[in-house]
Amino acid sequence: MKGNVVRMIGRLGSALAMLAALMFSSILHAQDGGIADAPGDVTGVSRAFNPAISINGLFLGNVMLGGEEGHHHEENGHHDEENGHHDEENGHEEENGHEEDGHGHEGHAHGAPIEDGWGVQEIEAQFTAFVDPHVKANVMLGMHGSAGFELEEAYVLTLGMPADLALKAGKYFAAFGRHNQLHKHQFPFVEAPLVHESLFGEEALNEVGAELSWLAPVDWYAELIGGVYNGDNPILFGSEESWDLAYLGRLRNQLDINDATTFEIGASAVFGSRTQEHLHDDIVEDVEESNSVFGVDARIKWKPLEAARHQMFVIAGEFLTGSVGEEDLSGGYALAQYQLTKGWLVEAGFDWLTEHEETASRIRAVLAFIPTEFQLLRLQFASASHPDEEDAENSVSLQYSFTIGSHPAHSY
Repeated sequence: MKGNVVRMIGRLGSALAMLAALMFSSILHAQDGGIADAPGDVTGVSRAFNPAISINGLFLGNVMLGGEEGHHHEENGHHDEENGHHDEENGHEEENGHEEDGHGHEGHAHGAPIEDGWGVQEIEAQFTAFVDPHVKANVMLGMHGSAGFELEEAYVLTLGMPADLALKAGKYFAAFGRHNQLHKHQFPFVEAPLVHESLFGEEALNEVGAELSWLAPVDWYAELIGGVYNGDNPILFGSEESWDLAYLGRLRNQLDINDATTFEIGASAVFGSRTQEHLHDDIVEDVEESNSVFGVDARIKWKPLEAARHQMFVIAGEFLTGSVGEEDLSGGYALAQYQLTKGWLVEAGFDWLTEHEETASRIRAVLAFIPTEFQLLRLQFASASHPDEEDAENSVSLQYSFTIGSHPAHSY
């Protein structure tokens, strides 16, 4: 009981610190007379601060090719007690509360396609507006499948702080790499990469916390981000200590190679702790584990000015390596996108995950039709290979996305 009270006080202190930082930012703005680029004058009849509202719908149909419907590799070792995940000798038997697998998340077949059928993949409702000339707010509600809406993101972002600083506070996708910050309808493929699902879970690294970013005074775009979070991710974090916080650092660089080509490279790190139950001499003990994930990402984009709406070529990739308890995981993805003509895009990608000295991999190919920025229809073929399976598991997916309302522009 005492530990819970201390923990609650610690988290309350973190929340108060975030609020104090935001208030300090507003005070600085007031002293400077506001920002020059404020979105219009704040008057009693101004509509500048009314929220922009949008809804995105994402629907997915999937067909498995040559295999049992809904087959999820239960014999591939993720649900087999003989693989050591549920062995009393490694301290992860079912009674320890982590019977799903060896690193605390639900056992799943990495790369296993979605079951046959057609359904709602996700519905998102987004509300964004300027709170005042100094702060912008964004709230996003998500419905996964046919379940009810839940809070996906809710954060505020300061505008025009001194020294090229910006503060982001609330609940949101942490600034780790590129893919973790994407919503499902922004994914380059139907599913997330194998390594992201394994290290962060299906809901990605979505935390309550604050990030402070600084734009370096150099000739290219260089941004340094530091973040502190509650540490609620069910795979990486979840300590019973009072100050069970998680910490993130990211450096992002973007350079213009020429008028049509940009190159981006970044590096990220996140670390924290979690409490795990381990069996030692027939006694279950709580053990604090330090977990960490490191990643690098790169992207090159070619988009000629004279044909910006008709041509584009992108090559991107990301590599992650993580230490989760006694396990080491690594993996990544590489992809290429080419816009054939206005409205048509082809894409190919490869991703992999190495875990327990075994590697699962997947190749995917996509043909997408994008008539406007408000609609997308894409056909995907995927072939997933697993170390314990002789034959690859193939699937074909058809995904449709639509957006209504005033949808903010996506990040570059």
